[in-house]
Amino acid sequence: MVHVLWFRHGQKLVDKTADKIRNQQASSGHYKFLSTLLNRQDLSYKDVSIITLSLFSDGLGTVCWPSVCRAFYISIFIHHFWQQVYRRLRA
Repeated sequence: MVHVLWFRHGQKLVDKTADKIRNQQASSGHYKFLSTLLNRQDLSYKDVSIITLSLFSDGLGTVCWPSVCRAFYISIFIHHFWQQVYRRLRA
């Protein structure tokens, strides 16, 4: 489940950045790696997405998955806890 959420979020970031590059809204000199990939005629957009997501997820392969899952669980729990505290204080 965690990897699906990560992929969705990562894909949204790739899509948003690619749109900036295509619409020439990106600052000069920014996003050189993604710009280079998008300008390659031999790569489809799916190829570009896979390469980009693989680049940013490579570090996850060296991390113990139970540790990653636990960190996500704790961050979600803490967020939920603080939401409850906020709601009670506002009531």
